[in-house]
Amino acid sequence: MHKSVASAVASASGRRQDVTGPIENTGDIGLGDESKSALAALVAEMGTSEAHTRGLAEKSAGDDLFAAIDAEENVEVRRIMLDRYGWAKFMQDSGAKRIDHDERWGTLYRREIADDEPLVMVEVINRSPEPDGHYRHYSLRVPPTCQAALEAVAWTFDMKPSDYATLGAES
Repeated sequence: MHKSVASAVASASGRRQDVTGPIENTGDIGLGDESKSALAALVAEMGTSEAHTRGLAEKSAGDDLFAAIDAEENVEVRRIMLDRYGWAKFMQDSGAKRIDHDERWGTLYRREIADDEPLVMVEVINRSPEPDGHYRHYSLRVPPTCQAALEAVAWTFDMKPSDYATLGAES
């Protein structure tokens, strides 16, 4: 299984990677040698720069990388893959389903993941402009039970949707 992850990462970039080298900074997350090798290949491929990660996302949108993330059985390896790729970017590139949209509260997206709970995120817009005048977008992971953007945003503040909506009406 893990060798297919390395193969998918290598094929997404069009080049082969040596997946036999050690990986650093895995901590004690219970990865076996094969998982560490697959993770090392992924880290080597994806790099750490935002531009490189964005480039990989553009090259591999809709192809083997999404299949590799979806097929990864080790939850920790999958989480690290998603961390490296970018959760919000993964939602956007992998065709997550738009569940709800409200101009005041944001947009709620859902992405099914095999043998795991669904990935659900709400995209919100900071109402304070940046120095250059644009408004920054943020994606926040919320429980898969959320069905509405207001419910998801309220959850991030540990509030009931009705109580949070009242705060929004006062501002």
